[in-house]
Amino acid sequence: MSPAKLRHCLEEKQVLLSEYLDLTESLRARLDCHDVWGFASVLAERDVLIQKIGRLNEEIERTGAQTFMEEKQGLPESEEGVRSVSSRIEELLKQTRIIDQQCEDRLAAWRDEVKGELQQTRNGSKTVRHYRRGYLFQPRFLDVRE
Repeated sequence: MSPAKLRHCLEEKQVLLSEYLDLTESLRARLDCHDVWGFASVLAERDVLIQKIGRLNEEIERTGAQTFMEEKQGLPESEEGVRSVSSRIEELLKQTRIIDQQCEDRLAAWRDEVKGELQQTRNGSKTVRHYRRGYLFQPRFLDVRE
């Protein structure tokens, strides 16, 4: 793979990862607001980007980017351009990992909160069912005094 082609692919990957980072930040905001429908739509958009990034990674691997990086072929200025784009991609990935972890933590807290609310609702509905069930037998009052 020529250095120019590799750099073009990496720049395209950088753009996709930048969009992915923006969507991840949006996902975090949706979690903060407890916006379920917005969360689901952003998650679907992120899945589309993940597929695009996966296809781009396959293209990079198929064209032999690893060989270029290992053998360090090409002009020094092209090589430096590839390195700079690669370092920006690594930085985007680090930022995304941090925000993703925050999203996972918030999602776990939200899940626990919903579990608690469901438990309270179940307890309340058990109580209501118990009162509605009625008596299986007529209560008797015995006068034990004689």
